[in-house]
Amino acid sequence: MRAALIIAFVALLSWALWLRGEAIDAQAEAAAVTRELNTARADLATAAEANRVHRAHIKRLEAQEAEWADMARELQSMEGRDARLSDHLRAAAGRLWP
Repeated sequence: MRAALIIAFVALLSWALWLRGEAIDAQAEAAAVTRELNTARADLATAAEANRVHRAHIKRLEAQEAEWADMARELQSMEGRDARLSDHLRAAAGRLWP
C-alpha cells in the first residue's frame, strides 16, 4: 500500500512539473506573439503615416494641376494670343525655350 502511495505521489509530482513546464512554454510563446503584435502595430502606424503624407502630396499636386489648367485656359482665351511677339520678346523666349 505504501509503494502505491509513493508511486501516486511521484506521478502527481511528475505531472505537476510537466504542467509547470507547459505553462513556462505558453508564457514564452505569448511573449513572442506580443512582440510580433507590437511590431505589426508599429508597421501599421508607419504605413498609415506614409499614406497620410502621400495623400496630402497628391492633394497638393491636384491643386497645382487645377491652377495650371486655369492659367492655360485664361491664356488661351486672351485676346491677341496669336499675335506676333516683338523682336525683344522673341529673343527672350528663344533663350528660355530653345
